[in-house]
Amino acid sequence: ALAADLLDEAGWARNSADEMRSKDGNPLRLKIIAPTWGYNPETAQLMKADWEALGAQVELEIAPGFGQLKEKQDEGDYHAIGLNFFGTDPDLIRPFYTSDGFFNWHGYSSDVLDQQLEEGVRKSNSQVRHEVYSQIATTIQTEALLLPIRDYVNLVVANERVVGLHYSSEGWFPHLIDLQLR
Repeated sequence: ALAADLLDEAGWARNSADEMRSKDGNPLRLKIIAPTWGYNPETAQLMKADWEALGAQVELEIAPGFGQLKEKQDEGDYHAIGLNFFGTDPDLIRPFYTSDGFFNWHGYSSDVLDQQLEEGVRKSNSQVRHEVYSQIATTIQTEALLLPIRDYVNLVVANERVVGLHYSSEGWFPHLIDLQLR
């Protein structure tokens, strides 16, 4: 309802004949590019359905691999493009948000954000580093540079007799070399 209200306020009115939105005679059209890995295609289909329910015409294209996804990004013919990475160090975001970053697909450029990202990677004090990355997160949220859709969840179940079960720093892969049973 909030999204519909915002679209109405911005002048994207529903056509009474087909319920599709338009503004100044131009239809509301969106193009989504999604990669094949993870649940990106399914997530993109849900986004498409939600936006169509709001009255948008939505084209969904699935890129069959990273090379094709990058080609689509280079072409620039999209409104939303899916990409996800994971890791434990917040410096993972630097190539996404520095002005010349490889994954800066939104084209946002800010000397202040560039400086903060460089400062964050150089700080060794964890509290100071946390403060810098909190400022960065606030900027990313305020500027709407990211549409957070979902987060992977790993459920791990182990019997209490299992001792020495450790995971990679990302939490995805078990290191079984030290595993023992009591």
